[in-house]
Amino acid sequence: MPRNLRILRFGGRSAILSSVPVLAAVASGFLSACGREPADDRFRVLCTFLPVYVLTLNVVGDAPGVSVELLLDANTGCPHSHAARASDLKRAASADLILANGLGIEPFLDQLAEAGGRARVAVITGDCELLATREPASAETAPAAPETAGCDHSGDDHHHDHHHHHEATPFNPHVWVSPEQAGIMVRSIVRELSRADPARAGVYRANGEACVARLEGLRDEMKAAAAGFRSRKIVTFHNAFDYLARDLGLEIVATLTVKPDEPIPAGRLADVIRRAREAGAAAVFREPAYSDRAAETVARDAGLPLFELNPLNSLPGQPDAGAYERVMRENLDVLRKALGTAAQP
Repeated sequence: MPRNLRILRFGGRSAILSSVPVLAAVASGFLSACGREPADDRFRVLCTFLPVYVLTLNVVGDAPGVSVELLLDANTGCPHSHAARASDLKRAASADLILANGLGIEPFLDQLAEAGGRARVAVITGDCELLATREPASAETAPAAPETAGCDHSGDDHHHDHHHHHEATPFNPHVWVSPEQAGIMVRSIVRELSRADPARAGVYRANGEACVARLEGLRDEMKAAAAGFRSRKIVTFHNAFDYLARDLGLEIVATLTVKPDEPIPAGRLADVIRRAREAGAAAVFREPAYSDRAAETVARDAGLPLFELNPLNSLPGQPDAGAYERVMRENLDVLRKALGTAAQP
């Protein structure tokens, strides 16, 4: 027999192979078929950006056989202007469930839905109490939208109506910055995971209830602290804090921008400075994901201190399940410093 030929025996049968590489390939396939190298049967959850990912980590916990992935980098900021990349679509195609915030903050959702194959795209803000988007320099916090403003997730077909759920809406998408609304989002995550992966529904429910209880405790802690704030008027960089302001009874007298990735016109800066002075704002707040220049200009020209609040749209390193509560408590410490308390002189 020539040296480049090998005999591979399966039971009492033989096969002559022409080369060692071919032998390796056939043997590998045989071992896989026998179960020695089982196929990866994990349930894959793909989360669009940071807050969706962190809340989902809390619901999944240590459930075996489930992987939770973050589509965009943790330091991206709000993905208002992100365009889907080929790598994003490839990851969507390998997912079993895609979880999204919705309300227009992810402009690439329809592309993910089309690339998703077996994966459903589930929006998790449909049960939240929404606020309308304000103009950048508006001096009033927008009123709550009526109950019918949210998407109806009561039926089984809402996942497929991508255009209804994924195009821009007149509502502020930064719902997660409110611990109260974040709890509602967690319940939606539990529902969507349980529908897509019923074998682990009990784990998701237990983890979700524990997370909601913590978020409700955080909400109560923040509201109790806010009750003693000496000042309630603030200027924010973009409209990420409207829901938190509603929770805490704060008045956002001016906001620099709705689209934080775009340049801010000089006329708008002048208008924000004027509004801050006239309203007697206590502080200006910047965000870690974006340039400080505009916020620094407003703070300097309005004669106000400058602080940093993080709407949990940007974190260094690998985020963990505790990131939401940790960041919100850091924000509360900043608000205490910026707004003071009634007991202070």
